[in-house]
Amino acid sequence: MPPASTAKSILGGLLGMAVHGRNAIADCWVYDLHRDEWTTLEPMPQEEARGSAAVGVNQDRGFIYLTGGVRGAHQPTLDIVSAYDTVLGEWITLPPHARRMPAPRDHAGGVTVGSELYVVGGRDNMALQETVFVLDLDDVEGGWREEKRKEAQVPTARAGLAAAVLEKRMYTFGGEGNEEVTSTSGVFNQTEVFDVKKGVWKRLGAMVVPRHGISAVGVEGKCDGDKGVIYIPGGSVAEGAEERRVISMPFILDAKSKYGMGRDI
Repeated sequence: MPPASTAKSILGGLLGMAVHGRNAIADCWVYDLHRDEWTTLEPMPQEEARGSAAVGVNQDRGFIYLTGGVRGAHQPTLDIVSAYDTVLGEWITLPPHARRMPAPRDHAGGVTVGSELYVVGGRDNMALQETVFVLDLDDVEGGWREEKRKEAQVPTARAGLAAAVLEKRMYTFGGEGNEEVTSTSGVFNQTEVFDVKKGVWKRLGAMVVPRHGISAVGVEGKCDGDKGVIYIPGGSVAEGAEERRVISMPFILDAKSKYGMGRDI
């Protein structure tokens, strides 16, 4: 398998239509950016097959982590954690205390900052959460911890949000479950950043277009003075999974927390 930094992986997921429900699949693939080709990987263990899991990547170890998720429509939220070794090309078994999060989560945000894996927000059986779970990847035997201080919890509880890392800060974008009277779509436009050293959140300017079901990736600057950007492609502008509400225009957040628009996907 190509290095995690030059590949895009799809590990499991939910297959089906919103109207008829979805079922978990264990199939996995990797896309090689240089060769422009897909390769089939070892499937997930069937008992761990699921979708809507938060993902974290540890490039130093070549591990991809899947946390939480659901096995299908109207199924209970899961607390399980899976790990895929991109060097060996196989799924590995984590120690008991790392194998389960402190509580079930689906549609959460997931990132790796340094040696720590973060899982933020999401849902537990449809209830929005503001939690922050952390796993020290240098001490997985020690298991997960939960940030209990109020200032360390997610300011806006939401699901279907995106998370990305830039300059060792965790940024979160959008999400669904917005019941404010000012929202007609049920989608959030919030942008919030977490300083992992200080353990505090800060609210930034609103997204240009509120979206959920999105992904985000931070690209560090290549030279001094270039602080990098975060790309936020696709997503839906209304709650749920209606295909007609999905947009393909990517948005870009620069290091000064200003939004711009990229070319259509």
